[in-house]
Amino acid sequence: MRPGSRCAPRSPSPHGGFAWFPIVTPGDPDPEPVARATEAVWDWVDAELGTDRPVVPVGFSQGGLMATQLLRTRPERVAATVVLGGFVQAAEQPADAALAASRPPVFWGRGADDRVIAPHAVDRTAAWLPDRSTLVERVYPGLAHGTDARELADVRAFLDDVVGRAAT
Repeated sequence: MRPGSRCAPRSPSPHGGFAWFPIVTPGDPDPEPVARATEAVWDWVDAELGTDRPVVPVGFSQGGLMATQLLRTRPERVAATVVLGGFVQAAEQPADAALAASRPPVFWGRGADDRVIAPHAVDRTAAWLPDRSTLVERVYPGLAHGTDARELADVRAFLDDVVGRAAT
């Protein structure tokens, strides 16, 4: 995989592009709005990049959940996934069984002091990712619900490694 273009869709939600779906119960979004948002992102990716280019979704918070949704719905398109301060949806997805066999690279970083993502969603993600990915997990002391230079440096190293392995 050679580095390609960088594209960053914004959510069409009324929350300034920062929410992909409503969350009534923290850490447990309703599957239907998540499915609609996932399909909308795939429609955008297909329109912008075509249907055969591999992608590396990177997302923060709800965007992190969306990054995992792209992986869980079309893993053949996803070269690697980066989840920052996010979590996985509880509902089973179409490719979950296939992911257990292929174990694609996933970076999951989060702040040790994050009080936004519900603890049970973090626990669910911590249980789900190791069995379905080649996981690089980092927890950053002193970081709340955000990103910092440490995390971004680790993301860069992860992406450099993934791109380097794919190029050989």
